[in-house]
Amino acid sequence: MQPTIAWLRLFAESGFAPDLMFDASFVAPHAFLLRRATERYPDDVLVLFSELIRHKLTLTDRHRQLDHLQTEVKDLQSGKKAAESEVATLNHQAHLLRVERHQQESKSARLTGQTRNLETAYSEQLRNLESSHQHVREEVQHLENAHQNAYQRAREEVRQLENAYQRAREEAVGTGHLVTGLSDTVSGLDRKSDRVMARLAAVESSLPYLGQEIEGILRSRIWRVLARWRRVLARAAHAGRPAISVAIRPRRAASTAQRCRGRRFLRLGLR
Repeated sequence: MQPTIAWLRLFAESGFAPDLMFDASFVAPHAFLLRRATERYPDDVLVLFSELIRHKLTLTDRHRQLDHLQTEVKDLQSGKKAAESEVATLNHQAHLLRVERHQQESKSARLTGQTRNLETAYSEQLRNLESSHQHVREEVQHLENAHQNAYQRAREEVRQLENAYQRAREEAVGTGHLVTGLSDTVSGLDRKSDRVMARLAAVESSLPYLGQEIEGILRSRIWRVLARWRRVLARAAHAGRPAISVAIRPRRAASTAQRCRGRRFLRLGLR
């Protein structure tokens, strides 16, 4: 590729000279107009014109580079705005995460307090259940002892009455003159014997009822709840973690009513 001065010299040898006043840069930065000339321009003028063309090319390159740099600046500014927007978004997200973390910590503390309260309530309910269980066992033992004592007293009275009746009959056979008085005595003893036998029959008939009472206690809700809680305690102790209870109110009123009915029936049978 030849420099501009070489083309100018070549055209000058053919009788053409550049038009120094015409600006052909709208076609290209290095474009120029040639006209036929009768006189050749000095070589200094051609060199100066070639330098002018070279400066136009340099200026065009500089403008192109400047446009490219401005485009890059705009891109960098757009990237800066996008980065600032992203930073603001990340800051907002971080703030939301801090708020959520604080809420989670508050919720965790609240749940921990509720767990402690439930464990305390569970311990209290367990103590109440154990106390109720002990009370039920004592009541059952008391009923069994009372029934056994009443049954033994009734049998002893029956034996005493039978012995008295037998002695009265023997005396009545041996002493004829006391037959009338002894007959009255025997009749009274017979009536007492009948009453004692009736009381003994009532006591014996109360045995199945007491067995039903004991069976009812064993099948009652409090007994089942107590047994279930004992199994829960055993599993919790085996697993090595605390158990959480729910509030269970033992039905002591029903047990008291059953004990009252059992005692009333026992008193009626012993009259």
